Amino acid sequence: MKIRKCYIGMMLALAAGAFAGCTNDPGVEPLRRDTDAVELTYHANATTQVSVRYAGAWRARVECPDATGALGENWFAVSPAEGVGNGSDYQYVTITAQRNPGDKRTGYLYLDADGKEVAIEVSQADGHFSVEDPVISGSMRSGSEAAASLDIAYDKAFGGEQVEIVASLEGAAAAGLAIEPDYLTEIEREGSGTISVPITGTPSSLGELICKVKFLLDGEVLFDGEVLGSVNSSTELFRMGFDLFVWGGNYPTNQKGSGPNGSSTAGKEFNGTEPAEPGVITAGSDGTNDVFATMTEEYRINRGVADWEGLRVYEHPGYVKLGVTANGGWIMTPELNQLSAVPETVVVSIDFLRFDNEKGSYIVSAEGAGTVLNGMVNEAVLPAQTSAAGRKWKTLSFTVQDATNKTRIKICAETFNQTGYRMNIDNIVVMGTDKVEVTEQLAAPSADAITYTPGETSIAVAWEGVKGATSYEISLAARNNPDFRKTVETTQVDYEFTDLEPGRYVFTVKALCAGHPEFDSEETVKNVATLGFPEVKLEAPTELKVGEVTSTGAALSWGAVSGAYGYRVSAEPVTGGEPVEAVVVDGTSYTFAELLPGTSYRVSVVAMAAADPSEYDSEAVTTDFTTTNPELLIAPSVRIFAKTHGLAVIEWELSDEALAQQPVSGSDTYDFRVKNAAGEVIRSFERFVDFNFTKYKYYRLVWGGLTPATTYTFEMRRRSTADPDRYLDSDWAAVQVTTEAEPSVDRSSYLLYCDFEAMPTGGQPLYGAYGFSYGATTDFSDPDKILYTAPGSSNKNTIYCQAVKATQSYFDAYLPEWDLTDWQDTSSNIGMAAGYMKFGGSSKPAWLTLPAFTSLTGASELEVDLDACSYYEPSSDGDMLKPSNVDADAPFYVEVQGAGTITKVEGETSSQAVISEDARTVELRNVTAETMRNEGLTDTYRYTNHRIRISGATSSTRIRIYTALENDKAQHRMWLDNLKVRRIN
Repeated sequence: MKIRKCYIGMMLALAAGAFAGCTNDPGVEPLRRDTDAVELTYHANATTQVSVRYAGAWRARVECPDATGALGENWFAVSPAEGVGNGSDYQYVTITAQRNPGDKRTGYLYLDADGKEVAIEVSQADGHFSVEDPVISGSMRSGSEAAASLDIAYDKAFGGEQVEIVASLEGAAAAGLAIEPDYLTEIEREGSGTISVPITGTPSSLGELICKVKFLLDGEVLFDGEVLGSVNSSTELFRMGFDLFVWGGNYPTNQKGSGPNGSSTAGKEFNGTEPAEPGVITAGSDGTNDVFATMTEEYRINRGVADWEGLRVYEHPGYVKLGVTANGGWIMTPELNQLSAVPETVVVSIDFLRFDNEKGSYIVSAEGAGTVLNGMVNEAVLPAQTSAAGRKWKTLSFTVQDATNKTRIKICAETFNQTGYRMNIDNIVVMGTDKVEVTEQLAAPSADAITYTPGETSIAVAWEGVKGATSYEISLAARNNPDFRKTVETTQVDYEFTDLEPGRYVFTVKALCAGHPEFDSEETVKNVATLGFPEVKLEAPTELKVGEVTSTGAALSWGAVSGAYGYRVSAEPVTGGEPVEAVVVDGTSYTFAELLPGTSYRVSVVAMAAADPSEYDSEAVTTDFTTTNPELLIAPSVRIFAKTHGLAVIEWELSDEALAQQPVSGSDTYDFRVKNAAGEVIRSFERFVDFNFTKYKYYRLVWGGLTPATTYTFEMRRRSTADPDRYLDSDWAAVQVTTEAEPSVDRSSYLLYCDFEAMPTGGQPLYGAYGFSYGATTDFSDPDKILYTAPGSSNKNTIYCQAVKATQSYFDAYLPEWDLTDWQDTSSNIGMAAGYMKFGGSSKPAWLTLPAFTSLTGASELEVDLDACSYYEPSSDGDMLKPSNVDADAPFYVEVQGAGTITKVEGETSSQAVISEDARTVELRNVTAETMRNEGLTDTYRYTNHRIRISGATSSTRIRIYTALENDKAQHRMWLDNLKVRRIN
C-alpha cells in the first residue's frame, strides 16, 4: 500500500508535464486545466470548480486514499463525470464534498484524455467539532442591572447537537444575581457560534463571582468545574499601566526593544531620561537592572514608582517582569490613599503573562489592611504557554475585603530560590464601591469600639470608621483642668495625643460630612487616661490564638485591650509547676522559644494597667498547646566510591524523602568520623559546610593517609539546618572499607618512589571529592592526630589543595626524599593533598626539582616515570567533562639540569612530545577531557602516564618538572602522581 501512495505523489509532480508535451496526435492540443490543486471547506456540500479545455472526449474519476495510502470510500463527487470538448471553449467540472468530521484530508481527481491522465489534488479542511471552556462575559457592576452571560463558544458543529448546562452562582458577589439552573437547547445548524446563558439581576456587592458549571453535549460531560468572574464598580481608585517604562525587549510580541546601553541592561548610572536606541535588546531581555535593589531613587521617580517597593523587578516596554531564571520576585503598590479609613471591599484586576513553560505560583495579598480572598495565581488559573505563539495577557481579578487607606497590594512569588517563577505583569487596577450620596445624619462612632493605649505622657486612641464620613473631629479634655482641650480634624481612624500631663482625660469623636454639616454625627465620649491612672479593672484579652507550634515553642497572639499598659504572658506545664517562661510585652503577640519538646503547656495572658501588678489588671485568659516531637532527618546512604592502599573516597546519596525534608542548599552541613577496627573514633570533624554542590555536584569526600590493608568504618550524618525545630540531625550512616595492600614493589630498585598516599588532607580532584585542611597542625607524624578543619568558604569552589608546608615535621611525614632547605631553593608553588601533588595556583608558575641522586657513581641512564593530568574545573552546571577553566590541556615540561640528555619519550601521548634541540627539555601533553568523555568517562578524570629516558646522568644531575617558569598571567596548573625514577643501566 505504501508503494501506491508514493505513486500518487509522483503523479502530482509529473502529470502536468507529461500531458502538456505528449499526445498521440501531433495536431491535437493536450488537455488543459486551470489548477493542479483545490481546497474545500469542511462543510457538507462544499463545492468548487475546475475548468477543462480539450478537443475531444475526456473522463473524470475520483480516488480518496486513507491515512495509510490505501483507497477508501470517496468523500467527494464530480459533475459531469465526462464530456466532449471543442478545444477552444472551457468546460467546468464541479467538485462537491461531504461533511468532513475529522482531520484535513486529501483525495485526487483524475482527468483522462486520449488514454493519459492528469491529476488534481483535492483537499478538505479539518472538520473536528470543538468546544471551548465556559467563560463569563459582559458587564457586572454593583448597583446596576447585569449585562452578562455564561458563554460557551463552539466551532464546526454538525447541527442538531443537544446541549445541557447545569449552573449555579456562588461567591462574595453572587447576591442579587441569578442564572437558569438547568439550561437546555439545541445547536440548530452547522458551523460555529456561541451558547449563551444570561446572568440576570442587580449585584449588591463587589468581589468574586463563582459560577459552578456542568456542560453536557449529547449527554457527554465536556466541562465540570468553576468559572470565575467579578463584580466591579464604576469607581476606579487606582491604576498603574507602567506606561513610563520603555526600555527592554518586548516579550509578549516576541520583538526586540530599545535600550540606552546598546544591547546591555541599563545599570544604576542611568536615571531613565537617557535616549534609547531601538531594536537592540532581545525579546526576553530586561531593560534595566533591578528597579528597586539596583536602580536609583531618581530613576524610580522618573518611572512613577517612587512609593512602590519590590525585589527582582525589571523594566520592559509598558510592563514589568518579576523574577529571574532561578528566583522569583515581588512588587508592592503604595498605600491606596484614595480609600478612606472605613473598611470596604474592593476588586483588584491585574494582567499576567508567564514566561514560556514556567509554572511557578504567585500570590496576590493585601498588606497593611484587608484580606485577599482568592489570591493564588497558579497553573490552574494561569496555564503556561509553550512558545511565543501562545503569549497572551490574561486578566485576573481579586477581591479584597476590609481594604482601607492603609492597604497595599503585593504580588509575590510563592517561594524563592527556584526556577520557573518569571512573570510579566501590567495594568494593576483597583475598583472601589460606588459612592453613595449621604442624605441623612451620619451614625455616631461606636463607644464600645473606641480603644486607647496609655503612655507616660501620651494617649493613642483608635475608633471604628463610619460609612459616608469624610473626616472626624476629635478632642481631648483634661478632667481636672477645664482650660485644657485639644481638638483635631483627621481623615484617619486613629490618633496619638502627646506631651500630656499625667492624669485622666475625656475623649470625644464625631463623624463629619464635608459640605453638609447638618449630616455630621453626634459626639461619642470615652474616658481615657495616661499610665498610672486606671479607673476600672481592664477587660480580659480576647481572641487568644496559638499559631505555629514547634518543638521548643509556639507563637501566641491576642486582641488589644483598651487602656492596657502591656501584657503579662507566661507558660507552665499542664501537669503543674512553676512557669517556665514569663515576660511582659507591650504588643499583642509573643513567641515562646525555650520550651521542651513533646510537652503540654498552658499559657496565660493578663492585660496590665501599669508596670507593676495591680487590682486593675484583667483576669487571665488561658489556652493549651503541646510542643512537637521533631523527627530525625533521613540519613544519607553511603558507599565506597574509590579506594587505594592509602586513601578512600566515600560517596553518599539522599533519597527523595530526605530531599523533601531538607532540600540541598549552600548551607548543607555534615559531620564525619573514622573508626578503627575496634570501633574507636580516630578522626572526626563536625559541621563541615564548605560545599559547592552546583559546581562540584557529587556528594563525595576523601580520607587520606590511611594504613594499607587495614579495615576502617567511615560514618557521617546530616545536620538539620533548614528547619531545626521540625527535624533533628540524622542518625549516623556507616560504610566499612579495607584499604588495598601496599603494592609489592621493591623500592630499593628505585632512586625515587613517591605515590603521595601518606597525605591525609585535601580534596581528591580525579573523583571530584571534597577534603579537609590540616589547620593549625604542627606535628604531622600521625595522620590520626591531624587538627582537621574545613577548608573555608573561600575555597569551596575548587578541589582543595594546600601548599607544601615548610616545616621539618611536614617533610618527614610526606616528603622524606627531599631536603627542606634544598626544596625551598629549588621548587616553587607546589601543593599536596590526598594521593597527589598539584602544580601552580591561579596564574603562578610552578616547578618541582627532584633530589640529586648521590648514589650514582658514573654516567647512567635513567627513566623518569610519572602520571599527570591537566587541571580541570567542572562547568558551572557541574559537568566534569566539560571543564570551565582556561588552563585546561596546557603542556608541561621535564628539564635536565647538569649532566645528561633526553633520548626517548614513551607513553600514551608520546607522539605529541617535543624534545628541545639541545635534548635538555621535553614538552609533554596529557590526555584531554574531551578524550576522556569519548572514552565514556562522566564523573571522574584520569591520569596520563609519561616515561622519559635520560642518558649520561650523574650524581650532580637534577631533574626539574614545571608547568611554567614565569608569570605570564596565563594559568598552567596540573596534578601529578606516582613519581618514580630508576636506573636503567
